[in-house]
Amino acid sequence: MRHGRSTDRFPVRPGLISKHGRLRVRERRTGLKTWRNNLRDLFNWLLSRSTLFLLLLFVSAYVLSYLLFGCFWYAIHKNNARCINDVEGFATAFLFSIETQSTIGYGTKHVAGHCNGGIIMLLIQNIWGNLLDACLVGLIFARLTRPNKRRFTLRCSSVAVIRYVNDQRCLSIRVGDMLQQHSPLIGCSCRLYLVEDVTTVEGELLPYNTVALTLDHGAGSSSEQPFLAIPQEVRHIIDENSPLNNVACQNDLEERRAELIFVLEGTISVRPPARLLPVLDVSHRLLA
Repeated sequence: MRHGRSTDRFPVRPGLISKHGRLRVRERRTGLKTWRNNLRDLFNWLLSRSTLFLLLLFVSAYVLSYLLFGCFWYAIHKNNARCINDVEGFATAFLFSIETQSTIGYGTKHVAGHCNGGIIMLLIQNIWGNLLDACLVGLIFARLTRPNKRRFTLRCSSVAVIRYVNDQRCLSIRVGDMLQQHSPLIGCSCRLYLVEDVTTVEGELLPYNTVALTLDHGAGSSSEQPFLAIPQEVRHIIDENSPLNNVACQNDLEERRAELIFVLEGTISVRPPARLLPVLDVSHRLLA
């Protein structure tokens, strides 16, 4: 079923999830409360920002840090000109701030041993610099290692088919992993949801009511972990207890304004395991 289009018979609303797996639900509320909620989970909020935003944050954080401590060093120099050697104005104080935080090497610029304020400021800037490096480098590393592009190597059939398998009416979806040999998914699981508006017996409308549908991976298996070394067919058996019992074609879903959401997820193996267990074909070893 394609969402976001309208037909002559039934109006079709946009789906909750796009074909690339992006959630279309957005929070409209803005203001102080929204910013307070973002600050409570600042790390994940920053990870969701654009790459340009993170680059600007990375550069501006270091520049502002250098400028701030440059002002402190310049104030110390104005208070006691003998506290910092070879610092004559704000430009040299700013350069001394960069050399101190990045540990480049002072050359002729250094803090005098009799300047207690300079020693304390040197300690504060070193601790702050290490903390800033840990936060920003960790943020950039977490952003670069996010598996967002991995979803494009997971293939799902463009249509779902209702057909009979072993005299059972089923909804069939074929899935596959193009990088299974190089970067396999660990603990892969499949789930299928039916989302539609439901009216209760009391007349209350429940918008976007979500029902989880049971899945079968063939041979009567009810396991949620398919074997994706080759493309597999995932089925939902449509019986008298299934919410899709009265669905015969796409128009039935459009009339109910329903949406089927198929979720395939797993953990990415970044490197091959240290020990590989052999996989044996025991089909010719069965005893009757």
